[in-house]
Amino acid sequence: MDKIGILQAGSVRAVKDGKKRILEVLAAPFGSPTRKDKLGQYLSPRTDYMIEVGDRRPLLYFHGYSPRGRSMKQPPSIGVATATRKDDKGLWMHAELDDSELSDRTWKAALEGNARASTGSVNYLERHDDRTGEVYCWPIAELSVFDGGDERIPVSDDAVVLPLRALFTEHDIP
Repeated sequence: MDKIGILQAGSVRAVKDGKKRILEVLAAPFGSPTRKDKLGQYLSPRTDYMIEVGDRRPLLYFHGYSPRGRSMKQPPSIGVATATRKDDKGLWMHAELDDSELSDRTWKAALEGNARASTGSVNYLERHDDRTGEVYCWPIAELSVFDGGDERIPVSDDAVVLPLRALFTEHDIP
């Protein structure tokens, strides 16, 4: 078995299992009528993500934009995201980073406590209540993780990167 390293930086921690760099992400956090995102909307326990535990989605850097916020002609995948659970905080995903330059940038940000996350949806299937802002249907097409910055601000500040608890349990780590 490879040695597992637990790396911390402030409130953000990440797990390195051998050569794998894995993040646990609150990808789709629940809000409320009094806690809405920057678009004036919120996800709730009733939101349909059209995703099941175990389903995988592409892991992108900042929804396919460059670190300077420019649209990339061919948005590169920086790994794979897997839906792991839904609890009272929202939908959680595991994000396994590859060895690309943008992944390195994101990993470094996670270690420094500056990693951000956001889900991308299929826009023509998204449904929400115009009056309350509650999102009824948010089909998750991808998960984006990235380093925070002036040009890289997520729609919801509640999406977070945390330790990979499943790996802790699997290897008997308290």
